[in-house]
Amino acid sequence: MRRISTFCFIWLAGILTFTSICNAHGANSWNNFISPTVNLVNEATDHPGAQLFLDLIEEAGYESIEEWVQSCCQVINKELYATVDEANAIGLTKITYIFTDGGALSSKDGAAPHITVSFDLNYLVSFYEKHGANAARDELYGVLCHELMHGYQREPVGAGVYQKGDEFFGFIEGTADLGRMLTGGFNPQRFPSAGNHWNDGYCNTAFFYKWILETRDPEFLVRLNATCKTQKPWSLDKALEELFGEEVSAQMMWSQFENEIPQFNSEANAWVND
Repeated sequence: MRRISTFCFIWLAGILTFTSICNAHGANSWNNFISPTVNLVNEATDHPGAQLFLDLIEEAGYESIEEWVQSCCQVINKELYATVDEANAIGLTKITYIFTDGGALSSKDGAAPHITVSFDLNYLVSFYEKHGANAARDELYGVLCHELMHGYQREPVGAGVYQKGDEFFGFIEGTADLGRMLTGGFNPQRFPSAGNHWNDGYCNTAFFYKWILETRDPEFLVRLNATCKTQKPWSLDKALEELFGEEVSAQMMWSQFENEIPQFNSEANAWVND
């Protein structure tokens, strides 16, 4: 009997160990994140910013810019989705990353399965000369995180168009800058101010969303992104009601946020990447 009991114990222990390994590396493990292939295109031939870009990335511990972009993809998806399955379901399989000489600082074009992200090397050189290597490295990271948010975020339906003041614009650019705040930060530091609107997009909306995340729900970005599936037409009022109850409105929470801006502005780490 003792031999049988010992065997059973070893067998059970083996099963438990195997189960633990499966849970750690199973379907919902971020080890199973499907990274897109990255194609780097340099349209700014012989521009000094290209080598500077690579030097900054290598100093951060990456062997290539392509590897760095793939790493940023996983970081952003961990902020946007509760599980790796949801992230993979977006179906983004290819990113063309383009260095430019002039034009927009950075932009994203296209949609899954293939997006294009451009970056102006003139901006990097200017920023590096003004703020130094550490800030420039963080800025590269933050700018890319913003554009990757556009590649992976859900889009609200029936929420207007892409123009300042519309619900669509506020959500798209607000969540993108929130992703930047939560991952890459801003250099130099930026701070919220009163007198704006939650649909202004970019920092104005992102600061509001970050305040909700910090004061109401640490999973706010994940849950807000998910409301694009459940609310049609989408509005921030409907999204907040779904997440926090009927007594909550965008105007009510915005007013609370504006009242607390001075408190948060006195604590710089509340609004920038640590």
